[in-house]
Amino acid sequence: MEPLSITAACLGLIGSVTNLFIHINNFVLSVRDARRDMDAVSRELSSLSLCLQTLQSDCSGSTVDYPLQLKQSLIAMLKNCGIVTSEMHNLLTKTSESRLGASLYWTTSGRTEMDKLRFRLESHKSTIDVALEMVSM
Repeated sequence: MEPLSITAACLGLIGSVTNLFIHINNFVLSVRDARRDMDAVSRELSSLSLCLQTLQSDCSGSTVDYPLQLKQSLIAMLKNCGIVTSEMHNLLTKTSESRLGASLYWTTSGRTEMDKLRFRLESHKSTIDVALEMVSM
């Protein structure tokens, strides 16, 4: 089996981010208290999406040749971002389906869990940002 390419990983993650944006929009319509928190998550996802588009563009053309070790690290970061976006999606689903009610669950624990996930996503995205900056030098 051929290892996952950066281009394929970017495309898959862009799809996940797009689906998460839709889920966030629907969630905010039903849990109004979450609007500001989810705005911060959306900004982070938007920034990640720009990184992914740049990385995909670099790797699908012949303009940039990433060293093998950097490619492997980037693929690992992309997988980690995919895991976090999946956990975010699951948290929104869990919150929406909570027996306590979505607003109450969000206030008591969902907000804190989402902040932790957003910080993890920001950390992974920052690593990708650094790689993009290093290659552009």
